[in-house]
Amino acid sequence: MKINKLKFLVFAQIFLLSTIILTDFSHRSNYFPVWKHTQQASLISIKSKWLIWDNNGTTICTAANAQQYVQLCSDGAGGAIISWKDERTDAGDIYAQRINSSGGVEWTANGTAICTAANAQEYVQLCSDGVGGAIITWADRRVDGTFTDIYVQRVNSSGGVEWTGNGTVISDEPGYQIGHQLCSDGAGGAIVTWEDNTDIYAQRVNSSGGVEWAANGIAICTPFDFQRLPQLCSDGAGGAIITWQDERTDAGDIYAQRINSSGGVE
Repeated sequence: MKINKLKFLVFAQIFLLSTIILTDFSHRSNYFPVWKHTQQASLISIKSKWLIWDNNGTTICTAANAQQYVQLCSDGAGGAIISWKDERTDAGDIYAQRINSSGGVEWTANGTAICTAANAQEYVQLCSDGVGGAIITWADRRVDGTFTDIYVQRVNSSGGVEWTGNGTVISDEPGYQIGHQLCSDGAGGAIVTWEDNTDIYAQRVNSSGGVEWAANGIAICTPFDFQRLPQLCSDGAGGAIITWQDERTDAGDIYAQRINSSGGVE
């Protein structure tokens, strides 16, 4: 079937409780679907499939218990790095796997452990590090099992963890830090933004895992009432443009802000 003009994809056998993530890495006509697939309520496996691979998908992880909240980014070589929450041993850890352009799994079977700290780690997000690896961020309940902090880790192209064991802390302020997103800083690091007790904050982490800005982040927006659901993209100069939903005057408006490479709000 030829799809390079119409870009139509048909997926058969999409089961109940399946989640589809569809990414175009080449900007031509190559789409990279990833899904979590449930046939039994207690067992979830994660698979990834490009059109030229096996009809039923390449297995990424079939470890015990649930694997959830799958995300992915390009590896820059026609493949991808995939990361997820994994409950094989406890309430949730973070694992990752690299799949090459031919559909072959590159790292340890069932994934490389990114974080196995106490309590649950979940809601993973990731971006390319620009050299075949990825920077991965997640919500982390290691302190008390309830409130979430934001941590980050880098995994290299060979599946090796590069930074502090179980991750570098981005923010561990009291209360909830949630809604985290990240983008590349263009220098092997990343800029992370999140919702911090109803305000918006950001932090830059360099290629060595060091935080570049003020401890627990730079305030992007702190008016009264709720600011939530931040998204961001690189500004092309080591900073980022961040947008969010804002309820300072009514049920929801949209605002945006630029932060430069030094953490200055512009």
